[in-house]
Amino acid sequence: MFKNISFIFYCCSEFFKNFIESAVKSGAAGYFTSDKTKIFENAQVVFFVPDTKEAYLRLANFHKNKINPFTIMITGSSGKTTVKEMMYCVFSLAGKTVKSVLNHNNETGLCQTLSAVENDTEYLIVEAGMRGFGEIELISEYAEPDIGVIVNSGTAHIGRLGSELNIAKAKFEITTHLKPDGILISHDNKLIKQINDNKHKTIYFSLDDKNLKIKEMTSESSLFEYKGIDYKLSVPGLHNVQNALSVIEAALWSNISVELIKKGLENFVPIEKRWNIVQIGGYNIINDSYNSNPESVKAAIQTFLEYTKGVKVLVLGDMGELGKNEVLYHKFGALEVAKGGRAFENADRKEQHQKPVANGLHSAVDGRDGAPDRAALERLRRFRQQRPHFRQLVVPRCQRVLQVIDDPVVIQKVHLQNGMAPHPCG
Repeated sequence: MFKNISFIFYCCSEFFKNFIESAVKSGAAGYFTSDKTKIFENAQVVFFVPDTKEAYLRLANFHKNKINPFTIMITGSSGKTTVKEMMYCVFSLAGKTVKSVLNHNNETGLCQTLSAVENDTEYLIVEAGMRGFGEIELISEYAEPDIGVIVNSGTAHIGRLGSELNIAKAKFEITTHLKPDGILISHDNKLIKQINDNKHKTIYFSLDDKNLKIKEMTSESSLFEYKGIDYKLSVPGLHNVQNALSVIEAALWSNISVELIKKGLENFVPIEKRWNIVQIGGYNIINDSYNSNPESVKAAIQTFLEYTKGVKVLVLGDMGELGKNEVLYHKFGALEVAKGGRAFENADRKEQHQKPVANGLHSAVDGRDGAPDRAALERLRRFRQQRPHFRQLVVPRCQRVLQVIDDPVVIQKVHLQNGMAPHPCG
């Protein structure tokens, strides 16, 4: 059905009118429209519908349900794309698997993903993002998952939702259309536990699990034991171990063998801008610059400071959508850096969008707002005095870039270049 005809959902604007006309001329067979006057020559079929988005969702859901693959839906404040890629590396070894492309995790991305399901697809992995209430529920309604995974619930989009409790409630919408015999696999979060109505079986995972033992952690890999089985990841960081726990639980529930789970996790490679290590001009660059929030920044800083060697330079940009407490959240990031003994200060006060991180760092450094770690602050003050040339280095809003180099001064001469994203399973 979807191989022979192209569908484009249409919004009534001159821009989309031109887009559809161009698509039809390029070979698209048909389109949706809510305007009966928008009929273009060469279109083989035109669907008039009251709501183009709803029509797209319903058609994609109809197509998916004809084939009925086992469906895993993933959401979280951070790490959901990583978990989706890890999940794919495991489930694709057990059968043909379709996943959300990159981070196409809104309702349009869902339609793209459901439309990609083919007759022999056994597993479907759907990533669900959100910026407000109702968005995850909508994706859940049309994905109809067998397994719902909440990677975590933190402070991302707190500026829109107002509180961590509201964020947790929005994440929990994943269960609204979870199949009756489905299961929720969630990070062991007190707010998720508080709002869990226990209508579905729930498995909680966390780094505090008594069945988890961290055996070895380097700048390039992680080795851990979980429930008596050894697993290896080709990425560092306790946060990635925690991500892997959700994948292990989902795979075990789906009757995938331990051998395939181990192989899939070891094959996992981060996708673009997620802890990509490259060498430029003889220097090691860790590009972890995908859109960030306080929890992901903290995890990245801790991994960077603890598991990399040599002289280290950390470059941070602003985090967006944090609401009235944005300076406080940025100050917490500054303290994490100070605890590591070295720091880089992003203090370009000329650009308005750089002020939150600069103010947060200055607040921590100057000891305002009752900053608790005086020893760490003193180290950060000394670093500022010794490295005044670091003050003008900035990166774009809502991004973070961690860089490991031998000589901090040459960081000003290094330029990150976009490259092709690696295959997520090696």
